[in-house]
Order: sequence, then structure tokens, then C-alpha cells
Amino acid sequence: MIRRPPRSTLFPYTTLFRSESEEFANGWGGRSALIITGEKDQRTSAKHIRNVEESMDDIGMRIQSHYLPKEDHFLVFSDWPRVRTLMASWLRSEKLLSAADP
Repeated sequence: MIRRPPRSTLFPYTTLFRSESEEFANGWGGRSALIITGEKDQRTSAKHIRNVEESMDDIGMRIQSHYLPKEDHFLVFSDWPRVRTLMASWLRSEKLLSAADP
């Protein structure tokens, strides 16, 4: 089971990933994360996600990111097969999903 802090502690404040939040860094440093986002997302810009990704990297998180050039905020609906494949691949690489799982 993947545990995460309450949503309110993650967004929109990217500084929570930086050294200002030692508790967060201690709890999440060294963990893995998958980022899948659309370059055309107007709700959460790719620039914002890149800033968050950089902050996550700063505290030692292992990040695998995919910025889909033609997708927007709802990429899970517009390109579910690709999102599913990316998610399954990452879950397998993290040994959270076996080759037998769909």
C-alpha cells in the first residue's frame, strides 16, 4: 500500500518538497514516483509539474516522468491505453505488479 500525505500538503505549494519541509523530505526522500502529464494541460501546467519534479529530485526521490506532447489535463480519458501502459511498466519496474498481472 502506497501511503501519501493529505492532498492539501502537496498542492499548490512546491516549497513543501524543498528543505523548508524537513519532515516531508525525510518521509518521502528515497521513494519512487511516476509522473504522467500532458504538455497541453492548462489546469496544472507542465512547467509547474517540472518544478515539482525538480523539488522531488532535490530530496532524493526517484522520478520517472512522461510529458505527453499532445495531451491535456484529461489524458487518462483521451489516451488511456498509453497511460495504462506507462503505469503498468512503472509498477513492474518497482516490483509492485507482476508480469502475470494485466
